[in-house]
Amino acid sequence: MHHSQIGRYEKGEASPAAEVLKKMANALDVSTDFLMNGTTADLAAENITDKTLINQFNRISELSEENKIVVSKLIDAFLFQQEMKQKLGQ
Repeated sequence: MHHSQIGRYEKGEASPAAEVLKKMANALDVSTDFLMNGTTADLAAENITDKTLINQFNRISELSEENKIVVSKLIDAFLFQQEMKQKLGQ
């Protein structure tokens, strides 16, 4: 799909056919409903079942971009540490 066509979809100048919408959803690993109506908060709520994590995610989305980067780096560092522990058998 050409990027200009995606631009027309984003601007509301055109709507994808049902089959195109289905292919896009499959490629992005989301539902067609999410593509038509969803938000990232909706997507997070579908994938995160822990209410505390959902609440934290929503609060993080209100932070400045700089603070979001800090939180992202902290999460990455923690996940890396956990992966290393698993690989080393600890």
